[in-house]
Amino acid sequence: MTSPEALDVLILIALTEEAETFHDLPFHKLKEAPRLGIFQYHSFEYEDANGTSRRGALVSVGEIGLRIRDAALRFSEKFSPKLVLNVGISGRIKDARVGDVVVPTHINVIDYRAAAQDDEKNGYEILPGGKPAPVSISAGYVVNSVPFKKKNKLPSIDNFAKRMGYTLTPNERRKLKEWEGVKDLAKTPTVVSGPFAVSNLLIKSARFKEHVLKNADRNYVAADMESGLIADGLLTLTPAPPFYAVRAISDPATTQKPEYDAIGNGLIRRWAMSNALDTVKLLIAEPSLFGDERKLSGVSGVPEDYSPEYPGQRILGAPSTSDFDDRFSNMRITVSKRDHGETVLPIRFSKLLSEILEKPRAGSFLVQGRGGGGKTALLRALQLSVNDAHEAPKTVFLDARKIIKEAGSADAVSVLRRRVDRDAPGLIDTKDNVIVFLDGLIGTDSERPIIEALSQLLARNEPTLVIAFGIDHYELQADSNDYPPTPYLHNRKHDRTVDLKAISVNDDALATAVIGGIVRTSGTSTSESPEAIIAALRTLGFLYLNHFVVSIYLHNAGKMAFEGKNSSAFVIQSMQNLYGDLYGRFTSRQFNLLCVAALRSYCRILVKSAGSPELATAHDRYESDFALFPRIVQTALIAKAVVYILGEFNNPKSSSAIFKSTGINEELFLSLVFGNDVNSAVKDLMADQRVEDAVLSAAHKISDTLEPASLSYALYLFGRARSERGRLRAEKAFDTAAQVLLDPGTISPSEQTKFWRLARRSLYISRSLNGDKKATDSYIAAVISDPYEDRLNRSFHLEYYRDHNATGVTVALDHEDRGGNWRRTRQLLGRRIEAAISSGTTGEYDRICILTYFSLVRYRHELAKLSTEQREQEAGLIKRLMASNVTLGPELSAFLIMVEHALSRELYSSLDAVVELFATKAIPRIGWVDRQMTAEKQVVESVASHAYGAMLLVDLLSERLTPKLDPKETTQIIRILLYHDIAEAYIGDYRPTDGETKSKEIPTMHRIAALATYQHLPGLAASFSHFQRFETGADRCASLARDFDKLDAVFQALVYANHFPTLDNRRQFVTGNKERISDPVLREIADEIWRRIEKMPLKSTTAAS
Repeated sequence: MTSPEALDVLILIALTEEAETFHDLPFHKLKEAPRLGIFQYHSFEYEDANGTSRRGALVSVGEIGLRIRDAALRFSEKFSPKLVLNVGISGRIKDARVGDVVVPTHINVIDYRAAAQDDEKNGYEILPGGKPAPVSISAGYVVNSVPFKKKNKLPSIDNFAKRMGYTLTPNERRKLKEWEGVKDLAKTPTVVSGPFAVSNLLIKSARFKEHVLKNADRNYVAADMESGLIADGLLTLTPAPPFYAVRAISDPATTQKPEYDAIGNGLIRRWAMSNALDTVKLLIAEPSLFGDERKLSGVSGVPEDYSPEYPGQRILGAPSTSDFDDRFSNMRITVSKRDHGETVLPIRFSKLLSEILEKPRAGSFLVQGRGGGGKTALLRALQLSVNDAHEAPKTVFLDARKIIKEAGSADAVSVLRRRVDRDAPGLIDTKDNVIVFLDGLIGTDSERPIIEALSQLLARNEPTLVIAFGIDHYELQADSNDYPPTPYLHNRKHDRTVDLKAISVNDDALATAVIGGIVRTSGTSTSESPEAIIAALRTLGFLYLNHFVVSIYLHNAGKMAFEGKNSSAFVIQSMQNLYGDLYGRFTSRQFNLLCVAALRSYCRILVKSAGSPELATAHDRYESDFALFPRIVQTALIAKAVVYILGEFNNPKSSSAIFKSTGINEELFLSLVFGNDVNSAVKDLMADQRVEDAVLSAAHKISDTLEPASLSYALYLFGRARSERGRLRAEKAFDTAAQVLLDPGTISPSEQTKFWRLARRSLYISRSLNGDKKATDSYIAAVISDPYEDRLNRSFHLEYYRDHNATGVTVALDHEDRGGNWRRTRQLLGRRIEAAISSGTTGEYDRICILTYFSLVRYRHELAKLSTEQREQEAGLIKRLMASNVTLGPELSAFLIMVEHALSRELYSSLDAVVELFATKAIPRIGWVDRQMTAEKQVVESVASHAYGAMLLVDLLSERLTPKLDPKETTQIIRILLYHDIAEAYIGDYRPTDGETKSKEIPTMHRIAALATYQHLPGLAASFSHFQRFETGADRCASLARDFDKLDAVFQALVYANHFPTLDNRRQFVTGNKERISDPVLREIADEIWRRIEKMPLKSTTAAS
């Protein structure tokens, strides 16, 4: 090439052995050209897929170093190429295997204003990300597209050896099989995309990989000098030509490198470079790289709808169906049975695949689940498996979110046409079978036109649809937009509906299978076993795992930026990395505003204004790239936003500006109680001492207002303190709040609202979280004895744990427990109870969780909403609790005994409770039974008769007392007497010497007081207090109640005067009771009764004198 005409493609190569591949293997004919300065190069010409003639140049600089940067600048300035390519071989880092081709999603020049850590203790830390260098978006679209991957069939090492005429020795075959077995060598090479780490200094050693690259906070798939030098150099040109790199992994970059190089005297290196060459040859044939369109496949350059770099979606190599069976072993179907309702059963990937293949026309399959569960990856795995099937139908992969966004300014049919042409050229207007994998549906009305347009476009094909539906995203939209409770997708007829379930970290068998499947099918390089990964996730604090959680762990575990993290901080760090990957270097404020965008999206009640222009940018980025991430991400982002706003609120310089710039309503924000997910994430972030200090300082500032709603919010924040220093600050705040909240005299009647109750509840709960036993006891007593508090506690927790129709991010206090769904609450509280039973240790807050759990059980049983199986299950849990070493306390123990007793019956309500208390009407007083008052068929006084008699005496004699009783005092005494023996309904009457039965009285009174939680029985809430007053006799009303109790016994002795067994027995009984009466007026009446009794003879002629 002698003329300075523009080039279509410029290929730059560093090493001679890399350049030799272009001469030795099939490529376009290379012609030697005159030197350009010091650089020798070759020109070539070829036709692209459209038949358009293209011109290219191949430059080999012959060494590693800065010369390749100089060549890139010199040739680009001379020939203005439309695309610059760097091609070569690299050592392995992770994910990609030897033989795979790696291409960049972006390039990080890590030595730009950064230093690499080269030892374990005193070296420098590598700066996250370094200086970003862009890569060609069009080239990335092409290499990741389905048609390209179908055509780019890279040979195995065996096939390449045969092509080269080399016969592998038995020993070489053994080694290759061994390396394939440990996933170091690609059995079926493929193209792997990911970040490149580039630097002027690269050390190909295990130590460098371990202490620098693997400990950086990026998931680098390759490290080399050349691509970084070229990319960095091209940035100095205006305009800079598009740049891309195609590099093959030629060795493991470990001490095994010589062994790899020895196979066939460099066969593996030539194989790797051959794979890179094949990929380049196919890539540069794509007209869209040069601004043209392809004739057969519609508009080329339409981006691939599947995003392999999204956490949990990478699928590499040629996974087997059994590997996919494991990866998606969390897949379930619901089967209706004639006599047993619905049953949830597992279904294997291979089974679903066969069902889809059996219905290639007019079929419909629904895949549903929550974010991160693996829906998109399942659709992709099904597509790849269908493509590999014999006589397979054509396939198309579509993302509804991207289509809706693009169709906002274009016709939906034309948008779909371009995508269908991209994946299945020539399909439209034929009758060919096609399976369309439609991802990203969230059940909203905006999706219906897309499905209708797709049906219209492919009407002749009668496509089979495989649809992915995000249940959680629909729930959010439904709550925010008043949608119907049933999404339109559930009203369509489907041949099969499958659910992808989240997996408990305690379900070892299922978790192990899923993790193993993800590792094997995603090309992930890890030395950790699935069991070790599960243990690590437990340690981090993840309660469940899914494809997303496993993916971010595999990509980030062991990196310096993730050391010492808990689950929320781990997720936040992952999102910060992703943000940098998408948008380059960024400030902490930019990421914080992204988190604020999440808060505004989920808590729309907080949105007051549009906020700053920066926030608008953050909102667009959130909606585009983060809004549909799993809930675990959303709650972590929201928690980060909360922490950020509180920190700025506490800063005098930014306190007033933060709410204006974020468009957040200050008053509402400072009075909002967040749900369990967000609160837990905030607590996780407070593990950072700086964050805790900022949050608690903000809480102190909020609590100074003493406004009920804000005070509750502040107390919740104080309750999340983690450090000793933080807990001490919290205790001081609790003491201050208690002076207001626990003194009824400081609260005017108009302020007696649920918000004051919530603030008081927040005080108790927060103190309980800090290990305060007294506060826990007080709260348990309040819930058990106060029906209003019981309702508030139940309803609060159902909102707190998201068992209602709202987003679950905040607690609005507008939800009433009606005995409905409590799945999440039951699961989370049940998990705490099981942990307490297993460990035998109980935190104070665990006791509140136990109380809440069984309050919800009790209420559902009262409404007859528990099956026999459920009743037996919950009663069994109570038995296990009571038999364990868990410290419950007397009131909670009594409450559980009451609930267990109720659960023994199919139905138990206030009617049953009243009937049980009526037992006192038929229980004879044991003293009269012992004296054989029944010998002559005498009707013996019952416990209730005694209480009635004592209360009658109060009403009859109260005016004779000095000073006289006012009506309020009379009522108090009657109430005390009404309940003073009520426990005997359950324990029976007992002799004064029966200490064992007497010891049961207090627990039984707690149990009776707990019956106040039943409908119509709020009066029982005070029963224990009345009982206690009687027992102590500490005030005048209580003392008089005890006197009337003894006076009734003396009056009853007058009734039975002739029936005592002996005169001495009669005298001892009367004088014993008479002498225990302290009021002089009542004592005088008792004396008068005795004077009459002692004159009365006994009926028994043998009575002793």
